[in-house]
Amino acid sequence: MGETNAYYFSLSGKQAFSELSDEEKDILDVVIEKLGKMSKNEIINFMHKEQAYVETAPRDIIQFKYAESLQI
Repeated sequence: MGETNAYYFSLSGKQAFSELSDEEKDILDVVIEKLGKMSKNEIINFMHKEQAYVETAPRDIIQFKYAESLQI
């Protein structure tokens, strides 16, 4: 499939994230709760079962309309 990008983020100490709204922080908390203990491969397998991934051609941009059907 070609080139792949991977990122790993690690925070040190308590962070305020003042740029984020409370709603955005709540969304991140849900994502972390659902995916936080999964390995990279488990997350990939989980995401590849999403309707958005299944119905989108490789390398195409996934349309926002699929946000409503996300499993998380």
